[in-house]
Amino acid sequence: MELALVPQTAHIAQGATVNVPLTARVLSNGSPLSGVTVNFQIVKGSGTLTSTSVISGSNGYANTTLLLSAFSSDVQVSVWIAGETNAAPTFYGTVLTSGLQVRPVSGTSQMALEGQSFQPVTVQVTDFSTPPNAVQGASVVFQSTVERSDNSGSSTSGGDTTITHDPTPVILASSQSTVISDINGIASFQPTTDGFSGALEILGSATAGTGNVLFSAQSLPAK
Repeated sequence: MELALVPQTAHIAQGATVNVPLTARVLSNGSPLSGVTVNFQIVKGSGTLTSTSVISGSNGYANTTLLLSAFSSDVQVSVWIAGETNAAPTFYGTVLTSGLQVRPVSGTSQMALEGQSFQPVTVQVTDFSTPPNAVQGASVVFQSTVERSDNSGSSTSGGDTTITHDPTPVILASSQSTVISDINGIASFQPTTDGFSGALEILGSATAGTGNVLFSAQSLPAK
């Protein structure tokens, strides 16, 4: 019998309180085996497992969850098939103390007609490794404002130069929310016009550590 484990590594922000799902799969010559006892044990660091002994299901899967509270030091979980002496896979959870960056994934620049929903703004938190590692448990702060532009701008011409005076936009609403990044470092925010209508623009940022991503979403009047 063979045992596979997903994930086998995770980089987790220092101080985070997160749940890490661990999925083992029992195979024999590539085919899943059910009814097999799979053991999970924390062999380094501190945490709690929802189950330490799991019977594999019809597809060979055995699942448990590693609960981490105020994560402060590396953790390792050993996984093995009961009664087997084959080399067993190990989960490695690494604490990340500094050096977060944020990169855009989707939805950072979009337009929609009035009454239509925007797509979520999605970012990923990583460290500064090459290639970068996704960071779980990072606090991503999404800040945004809903603005209406005043179209009464004016311009001044002098010779070949024209200077446009754009009026200050009217801020109709503002929001701030914190989202915890998942096992893939992903965090998402749903832009909304907060019930306002007309030509509007939502401007915002997603921040984690020293990393920052700007986003915008325009709502266009339906013709």
